[in-house]
Amino acid sequence: WTEFFNGISKVTFAYLGAYIYLEIMSEMQQPGDFPKAFIISAPFQYGMYIFVGSVGYLYNGEVTSDIILKEVSPVTNPGTFRAAAILLALHLVISYCIKGICLCRSIHAKISPETVNDFSRRGRIIWMALSLSILASSYIFSNAISLFDKMSSLLGALFAPLLGYIFATIFLLFEGRRA
Repeated sequence: WTEFFNGISKVTFAYLGAYIYLEIMSEMQQPGDFPKAFIISAPFQYGMYIFVGSVGYLYNGEVTSDIILKEVSPVTNPGTFRAAAILLALHLVISYCIKGICLCRSIHAKISPETVNDFSRRGRIIWMALSLSILASSYIFSNAISLFDKMSSLLGALFAPLLGYIFATIFLLFEGRRA
């Protein structure tokens, strides 16, 4: 059962993006254009997840590691290993930037609302300080806890469906009533 629920939580987490979509739309100059971008990006994401999972399963079957990079040998396939590592790092940086920008902007709006859209020296210094503080605290927190990956998997499995699927739907329903 443990492996079953671990697999379900990873699939749920992989396809979870609804909690950030509202934040992204609120930052867009024309939020009505969001569906255009989503129609292109969602099938690409789903296709890539299915492709990578299928290739991993094709090569190693049920014993495939949950971290696909562990399946590529740096000794026998150094080019493939490097390419996979670079793409994984790029994926993590982009994901962090998307989520970090939304978090930084939210904190910036609470701490110094007058400089949120200010591109003066003061506004940029506040933004840089917030961004670097969040980056440093994330790094320190994730490396200070020895079981961080297990803890984040558990918390993600417990709260991601609630935050991403259920709350997003409830907020949408309440917004529809107010409009």
